[in-house]
Amino acid sequence: MRLFWINLVLFVASSTCSYAQVELNQIVSRENAAFDCRIAVMTVGRDGKVYLSNQQSPGHVLRFERNGAGKVGGTVVYAMGNATANSKGIIATANAHFAHAVNLYDSHFTAVVANSEFLVSDAVGWDAPLAVEAGEISGDFYGVDHHRDRVVRIDSQGRTVTTYPIFADKSEKKRLFGFRVCEKSQSFFWHTENNTVRCADLTGKTRWSYQHPQGVGSFDVDVDGNVFVIGQVHEAGVMLDSNGQPAGSFKLQCGDQKPVPGTHLMSLRVHGDEILIKRSHPTELFQTFDRKTGERKAVVSIEHEQLTVRFPSHIWTAGEAIPFSVDFRAGERINAPRWRVWATPWGDVDWRELPWSEGRIVVPADMGGLYQLKVSPELRGHQSGTAAEYLVRDMIEVRAPQSVGTVSILTAGNRIHFARSEAIPVAVTVRSPIDQRPATVTLSLNSGKKTVAKQDVTINSEGRGEVIFPERLSLDPGRYLLTTEVSKFTVAAQPLVIGVGRNDKSDFRNTVHGDYGLTATYGNLWDGRDLLASHMNRTTKRHVNQFVDRFGIAMFRGQFEWSHHNAAELPALIQRLSKDPVGVDPEKVRILPPGLETQAAYTAEGIRQWSILTYMDAGLPLGTGHDRRTPEQFQAEIKSVTKQLMPFASFQGWSWTSNWWIYEPTKIVAEAKWKAYEAALKVAKETGKWDLILDEVGEARWNLPTESRKVFKAALDEVAPQLKQSDSGPYRNVQVYPPLTYRDLNEIDVQFQAEQITVPNWHMHAVDFEKRSGKPTWLHPEIWNDQGTGEQILPVLFQSAMRGADGVGSSGWVPNWGPQPWDNRTGYHGLTSIMRAAGNLFHEHGSWMQQTRRNDRIAILVSPRLLKIDNWQDFSGLYFSRLFEAYQSCLYAHRPASLIFPDDVDADAIKKFQAILVVGQTVELDPKLAELLQVAQNAGIAVFADESCRTELVKQFQPLGVGFNHFEKLHSINNDFAYWEHPRLLQENARILREKLSLIVPSVADCDHPEVLLTERLSPEGFRYVFAVNNTSPAIEPGSLWRMTLGIATRLPVKTSLGLKNLAGSTVIDLLEGRQVEPDSTGRIECDLRTLPMRVYCIAPESQAARMPQPKAVVSQFGPHVKEVAIQGNVAVLSTLNWDNNLYGVNTETGELLWRDRVGQYFAFGPQAAGEGFAVQSFDFTSAHGYHLHLLSRDGKSTRRFALPGLTQRLPHEFISGALLQDRTNQFAVSPRGDWIVAEGSLGIAAWDHEGKQLWNEDGAHSPASSQGLLTALNAETLIRTRGVSALAHDPRTGAQRWQLDLASSGDIVRVAPSADGRTLVVLTTTESGRLFVIRDGKVINTISAKGDEVAVSPDGAYVAITDVEKLKLYDSTRGMVWQFNGDDKIHLPRFAPDGIRLAISSELGTVTVLSRAGDVLFEKDFQALTVPAWLPGGDLLLANWMGTVVRLDKNYVEKWRAVLSPDPAIRDIRPIAMKAVSTPASRLEGWTNCEPREHGTPANLLTSSKTVFSILRSTGQQLELADQAGKLFDGDRTAPAKPWLNWRDVYPVGVGSSNLSLVIDRFNTNLRVNAITIVEDPDHPESWLRDVTLESWNPSREIWQTAGRLLSDQATHTHYLKQPIDAARFRLSLPAAFVGNLRMSEIMLHGEELGPSHPDSVANKPAAVLFDENESDLQSLKYPSNGFAFRYEDAFSGGKCLSMETDKTANAYYRPPFGHLIPNWAFRIVENPTKPGEYRWLTFAWKGSEATRGMTLRLGEHHAGGLALHAGEATKFESLVASPLIAEKPPTQWTVVTVDLWKLAGRDFPIASMSLGTIGGPALFDRIILGRTEADVSEKR
Repeated sequence: MRLFWINLVLFVASSTCSYAQVELNQIVSRENAAFDCRIAVMTVGRDGKVYLSNQQSPGHVLRFERNGAGKVGGTVVYAMGNATANSKGIIATANAHFAHAVNLYDSHFTAVVANSEFLVSDAVGWDAPLAVEAGEISGDFYGVDHHRDRVVRIDSQGRTVTTYPIFADKSEKKRLFGFRVCEKSQSFFWHTENNTVRCADLTGKTRWSYQHPQGVGSFDVDVDGNVFVIGQVHEAGVMLDSNGQPAGSFKLQCGDQKPVPGTHLMSLRVHGDEILIKRSHPTELFQTFDRKTGERKAVVSIEHEQLTVRFPSHIWTAGEAIPFSVDFRAGERINAPRWRVWATPWGDVDWRELPWSEGRIVVPADMGGLYQLKVSPELRGHQSGTAAEYLVRDMIEVRAPQSVGTVSILTAGNRIHFARSEAIPVAVTVRSPIDQRPATVTLSLNSGKKTVAKQDVTINSEGRGEVIFPERLSLDPGRYLLTTEVSKFTVAAQPLVIGVGRNDKSDFRNTVHGDYGLTATYGNLWDGRDLLASHMNRTTKRHVNQFVDRFGIAMFRGQFEWSHHNAAELPALIQRLSKDPVGVDPEKVRILPPGLETQAAYTAEGIRQWSILTYMDAGLPLGTGHDRRTPEQFQAEIKSVTKQLMPFASFQGWSWTSNWWIYEPTKIVAEAKWKAYEAALKVAKETGKWDLILDEVGEARWNLPTESRKVFKAALDEVAPQLKQSDSGPYRNVQVYPPLTYRDLNEIDVQFQAEQITVPNWHMHAVDFEKRSGKPTWLHPEIWNDQGTGEQILPVLFQSAMRGADGVGSSGWVPNWGPQPWDNRTGYHGLTSIMRAAGNLFHEHGSWMQQTRRNDRIAILVSPRLLKIDNWQDFSGLYFSRLFEAYQSCLYAHRPASLIFPDDVDADAIKKFQAILVVGQTVELDPKLAELLQVAQNAGIAVFADESCRTELVKQFQPLGVGFNHFEKLHSINNDFAYWEHPRLLQENARILREKLSLIVPSVADCDHPEVLLTERLSPEGFRYVFAVNNTSPAIEPGSLWRMTLGIATRLPVKTSLGLKNLAGSTVIDLLEGRQVEPDSTGRIECDLRTLPMRVYCIAPESQAARMPQPKAVVSQFGPHVKEVAIQGNVAVLSTLNWDNNLYGVNTETGELLWRDRVGQYFAFGPQAAGEGFAVQSFDFTSAHGYHLHLLSRDGKSTRRFALPGLTQRLPHEFISGALLQDRTNQFAVSPRGDWIVAEGSLGIAAWDHEGKQLWNEDGAHSPASSQGLLTALNAETLIRTRGVSALAHDPRTGAQRWQLDLASSGDIVRVAPSADGRTLVVLTTTESGRLFVIRDGKVINTISAKGDEVAVSPDGAYVAITDVEKLKLYDSTRGMVWQFNGDDKIHLPRFAPDGIRLAISSELGTVTVLSRAGDVLFEKDFQALTVPAWLPGGDLLLANWMGTVVRLDKNYVEKWRAVLSPDPAIRDIRPIAMKAVSTPASRLEGWTNCEPREHGTPANLLTSSKTVFSILRSTGQQLELADQAGKLFDGDRTAPAKPWLNWRDVYPVGVGSSNLSLVIDRFNTNLRVNAITIVEDPDHPESWLRDVTLESWNPSREIWQTAGRLLSDQATHTHYLKQPIDAARFRLSLPAAFVGNLRMSEIMLHGEELGPSHPDSVANKPAAVLFDENESDLQSLKYPSNGFAFRYEDAFSGGKCLSMETDKTANAYYRPPFGHLIPNWAFRIVENPTKPGEYRWLTFAWKGSEATRGMTLRLGEHHAGGLALHAGEATKFESLVASPLIAEKPPTQWTVVTVDLWKLAGRDFPIASMSLGTIGGPALFDRIILGRTEADVSEKR
């Protein structure tokens, strides 16, 4: 909810500092959160309704009748200037910024179309359109395109009608503030600067202007053109007639609600006999007045609540009772929260509840000093996320009884957090009369009741003393209090939090990198410390020990100063304290800003902080790219930030950049050198010959980063030379040569910003490529697409560590996409559990991992020369890509290779390898590289060259038999299909490598899984460590997998065996499991990589076993991901998000595993008790329906399944948005008795009994929105369905409707939840940002303002619990909110106990909390992972967490048993059975198709006989490349294509965001009458069938696609008869929005008859054909890059647009095979006596040039050559012209109409199917081009 704060802190200062009554107020808006009443803009539409809107994101509009009735809200596009409507109720909004459009909606706020013809840019600004108004006659809309000085007129279809200039005289141009239109008087009205109202005609000429003496607050114009003007703070205004003459005045009777400063007038509108005004007010929307009398008729306000707290003074006395009142007004609703009063020492988080009853607070006797006071319904004072919706707060001072003064204890900035090894400087100030001031104060440092240190402090004459608590105290971590005791003095103590500080023994960096934003959530003066405490709790539990933030940019370091937040509040509080000479020192208020206290907390916990200096995508040299700061500006930033952070040991230094690139490579060296370089580069690429200029320029490129860093380091050395510097290349940057690029750095930041789908396996290559000896190297990949199972995250992090990273982490916090709705199909909410487990593993094992080194046997020698000349190819350079492929291929061959730079090694170092690879060597060898290779060959080391090398340069080396030049041909970045392409290619490369190297280089271990990647490392003691990490990619077709997840997020579990080498006399320890492993006689061991995808085996001599590492075992922290639990008797069914077993049956009495199984082909979700068994959902990739509901017996056997009656598409995992997860596809309802099942999808709804007999169904095939509802069983006799914001009850056995409740006029239903007694249903909606409707016995008994996600209802329906991010809110069903609980992280899974008194929840961090209905915390414990609570019938609590641990607690929360789930050991590899057909009998909705059971009787295909254009387009208009000739679709051959029609990389984006596919069939200029369509598909690939498509036809007159019908089929060959034949030349098959399969049709047939020419005027046999007037679609074919053609929306001869040609340009229709350079729908013939459709003789058009134009030409003909070229002045040359008539000697400079007899000019018949335009010397415009049969025909048109 949007909170409006009015804190009225009233006091009167005097010598005795007495204070007046304190009143605190909060207004809580109950409108949509995107609607801010104070700043809302009011418009009265032409429909007479009031529209109020503002610029929030998303945009929101409220619509009212003028008397305040009929409120409706709608969500619209953001950045909204205003909203209005025409007389038909079509709504328009003016949306600036990236939208830059007038958007149109229907009366229900459903988006219809956008017109984006409005200019925005960095240069002119991003605020267009300024406004939109509706015409009172036409119903058109007028949008202000003020950066082009024009008004764009838009019709109700969203098309531009015309444009009008704003200023005819540019000297009159002024800033615009308001806009109105009057069509009757053909006038525009403007509020401009200098308080002027200006009236202009449609040419932009000023008719009159009026300057209002009181200033123009607002103005309006009535339908007759009369103008009303009023000032900002006035009730009276003036009227002007349509000529600008005075026409009287008006006075509004506002009473005490008149416009005044602070609540000034914002908008005035006139409609009929009423005047409306809008003030800037927190609750008042508008007032309506009688136009004649000024009498007020209505005051309309937002729905809101108000909380008021009163107490007598800000100064309280300890031990005394203080009058304290809380007044809450809930408006028309019943709402009675239980208020609590909380206090914490100022700047601390030690909250305590103050006893409050009977209107009084008894101040605890131990309180003293400054406190933050707050009143709210929170059960805890600590705020862990966003503020409570009901909340007021203030600062109070508590004094000791009879206090004569105050002793204030301060640290610098009142800093709280210190490391145990830090000294703590302390100041003591005394404010009191001088004669009572103590000379000495004894400070005590207390831990609880224990004093651990004391120090005497001498107070000087100024009342101040200082002391240092020395670092030698080495305090234990924990909370402390610095305090003292002085008789008759108040003490304002100083709290301290002491942390462990840096543990240098564990240096492994678990990093969160702020590439895209800050890594911490900073608060303000009031909540900053709370949010820091929550942040530190999450940080330490996840073992994060390093942060990187972009503090070098001002916008990201505002948290370092209080000027950023609370700029007014802090000085006011200081001033308040300053006026009291005996109170707390005002400096006590001035706590450290949140950014600096965060650094103090990091220091306390030993956490590192780095600062990034540059903007994203900065440029080299400095000052280029996206960071234009000068070196001096950079240096100033470095000094400023360093000085702010230097006091904190957390600050390590600067990681200078995240991305910087060379944007202008030609400017690196002098122009002459660059030209020489380009010439030499050309020779090098063609011949391999090397020129020294290539070294010179290449090294200049390499040196740019180090030279730039010298500038940075010079500034750093001035203020803090001891600080470190790190930097990134970034990885994949072609300007990076690590030995040189990183030579000046202390640490290496491996940065790769992919912004979504990263390149497969890049992280391992990055570690090897970037790592420098002795320099910690850490990376933070974008691991954002994981589905919560760790399948992306864990392999990436583990493989990085395997290859030697000194730290891993993530770009931003994971989960990355913020709070998302709970969805039982996704594991998004388990991501925190995954990251926590990974963090703990590295916390325990990272230290010893860092101490090891690689023991690779293969070296890939890197050529500095090739890196010097490398240039971009796909995701990096061509040579870089080849190195990358070679490196990955070696890993897949189980023979990992090291990337060796010649500058890093000597001859001895190269001899340790057993083989050396030379890759991609296309230029002469570097001398040092050649020397090393010679050393290797002399030492007998095998040297191989791959096939991408230039043969003559590597003749001395052995051929490798494979070329690493495959990846360069792919698109590897931001393409999920790469996760199929790369593994396939790598496994083939690896096969060849194994064959070639098997006798030379042994594998790390024998392993039959190529995608289990291996590495051997050595410790300083010589112990061997064999790492094995699972990287098994999906064995599922992309289009199938993409329905539920992504390739990047899928790693299939495997269990394999490893044949370890050289084990004689050795001990093998599985370090992650913490146990010794006994290999078999062949040295093989079992390697289980199913739940923990990494294993590490330490191999050491038996005599040295005691010296082996002994870290904690962590394998038990990884297990099946339990998402939900269902209880039936003594059996618990746990559904998991796992590929192997996805269901587990557990005995609730003993914890015994009863069974485990796998339903469907993916995960299992949504289990529930049903009768004597269970029901659970699954997903089948091989089924078009996808989702199924299985009925299970208690022993886990699936007895029957029910298919969803819908065609499921895609569940997105890229750029996840809550809106994208609202598809609500998997809707099943099951009777509690298990005797009926109902399912609803896109095809309809069906009900069955438990044996599969269909009870009833409804066809939904013609109602696509049918899948948007929710289903639930209210009880065994009632089915609940939702539609929009309506709830419907049905008899589940007959389908008969029992009742329907229309709950609201806007919004969506988020959740429905029934009570266990079957009487109460609660419905949570998004209406006005959250409404909870309580329905009992079919009637709404209460409506509560509430927002959230998950809902639980007490068994008797008396209470409702809702989760809202990190909050849990409890509501009384009849009385509203009871309390709010703040969790330690996002809260999920609220579950009421059977007694209805207890309530269990879990946080994503893993904390389980049980609360009583009264708000008492009964139990709280950290289970280290998201945990599902399930209450057992007797009141015990079953807990199952995301990592597979299951616990039963008794009623007293004592553990009864604990079990750990594990998958079936017999399932070693899921791939062979992953897509196994499901054998359980299935019930499905039948009869949903509308195709013929047999093929169409007439085989004739209208597309076979003549030319047809076939294309597949994205919704963006992008045409996709086809795998074969499109003509094969119409050639009559039904053989299935050998491969699908599209490249999978083009299919992948479909369904991500808004992109979808359409198949366009274009006969171009010939109309067909189609009465049926047949599609022949590949019978062997049913997953590709077009089961649900929409057939559309193009209407060229209206320029829109028109729906012909929905084609539904479930067979390979399907024919569909149309209800009505359609006549068109273009047809489109639109696929569903989230269809992600590929296409495998062999034939598309259209049946019917051919009609003839397709131009609408030809079809209608009109005497004139309009080639161009306003329609654009046909002539879009003239638009292509750089030909100078454009549509121009101003200066038209007629209408609103014309055709424009730039100087010296020629525009032809672009080439469209097989038709050529033709224009769609043009098939005209010029004949002597035209009578037939499409026959014409005469032409008329208008044209004009400029003074500079020497020639302009309009050519009409059969194609791009030939025909007639009419020209004025010089003619543009065209080929094979029939004639080129000169129309005028000189091009006209004003619009001139030309009418010619084409047949006479040509002297014969000729066709017209194309047009060309040309200019010479200057530009030209063309308009209104018309063909006619007679001169009269074109004259009439003219």
